[in-house]
Amino acid sequence: MNLDMLARHAKIKFDHHLDPIQLGVQYMKACTLKDYPVMLQKIKPEAWQRFFLGEAKKLSKKILK
Repeated sequence: MNLDMLARHAKIKFDHHLDPIQLGVQYMKACTLKDYPVMLQKIKPEAWQRFFLGEAKKLSKKILK
């Protein structure tokens, strides 16, 4: 499951639209995060931060049509 599909499922379950701009803003905050999430696998913070920055860049295509 990717984050796009997760957003669609959240919309169905909670009847709440996830705005791509706000979602991108939250993804961009991954670099400034101080309270790291508990991960099921050991992953360097730089790796998951790069992932969320990449997802924010993907959202830019939806925002800037």
